[in-house]
Amino acid sequence: EQGHATAQYTLGLSYAFGTGVPKDHREAVKWYRKAANQGHRDAQLSLGNCFYNGKGVPKHDREAIKWFRKAAEQGNVWAQCNLGRSYHTGEGVPKNSQEAIKWYRKAAMQNHEFAQMTLGRLYFDGQSVSKDPVSAYAWYNLAASHQRLIGIRPLWNTVRERRSFLAQQMTEN
Repeated sequence: EQGHATAQYTLGLSYAFGTGVPKDHREAVKWYRKAANQGHRDAQLSLGNCFYNGKGVPKHDREAIKWFRKAAEQGNVWAQCNLGRSYHTGEGVPKNSQEAIKWYRKAAMQNHEFAQMTLGRLYFDGQSVSKDPVSAYAWYNLAASHQRLIGIRPLWNTVRERRSFLAQQMTEN
């Protein structure tokens, strides 16, 4: 109530997850919005996610993009990855491969494993970029170093298999 952005964001999280208060996504949105309007980047990401998923507000991709962009421009790695995905798929924005790569790369350079894995896949398949086995291997190799990715077996298997395939392909040439 006193305008402290971090406290407002934290209260939003409490309502979103039902921690110490009844779970209420509309109330979470209210507090995220207060903090987001003060420039709190994590609140901006959370508000964007609410609009993207239709939790506490009607689903609205363009509004989600607006908040993702605000957070991403402040360096929020998840918001950067979300913008990359949106530009890659055309959700809420016109499809734009250059913008997708730009935002994925910003997230990947901050050590975001899913952005690194996605860049590996894009270079491996030649989607949005020229097919480049060396870049694909480099991004997959970075992604493979993350413990969290190892815990998601299907993703980990894909990274591991493609990295091995690329390593073999590069040593044969």
